[in-house]
Amino acid sequence: MTGKERIPASVHLALVAVQLMFASLSIVAKIALRELPPLGLVCARVSAATLVLVAVHLFLRGRE
Repeated sequence: MTGKERIPASVHLALVAVQLMFASLSIVAKIALRELPPLGLVCARVSAATLVLVAVHLFLRGRE
């Protein structure tokens, strides 16, 4: 990539969003572990990840 090419603002916004999500993980985990047992937290995370991955799969499959 040369210095003359512009990076879209959406790329910068995505990077900032990811950084904020990673930065908040320890705070969210501390709060969640007060309310849920560790196994419950693992189940919630796996369930949420499953929903996200299924949604992405269906979205990408629909584009073909």
